[in-house]
Amino acid sequence: MAFMRAVEFWYWMMKNSRGVRRKSPCRFMAEDAFLADPEATRIPGTCEVRTLPETPEEFGELHTSAFFKT
Repeated sequence: MAFMRAVEFWYWMMKNSRGVRRKSPCRFMAEDAFLADPEATRIPGTCEVRTLPETPEEFGELHTSAFFKT
């Protein structure tokens, strides 16, 4: 099995569409959070580390369903 990258996902304090700072509705990677709100801040204790595939081969190893093997 190949090595996959570990990626941190956090809940963030970010501005909503009305400009009010609120907890994000889901966890985001830092890059995505800062795209949505450059002043976003992580909420301590909410980190979730996910192991994500980097190559098509790694993706195939994770998904054994025939649906993904096409």
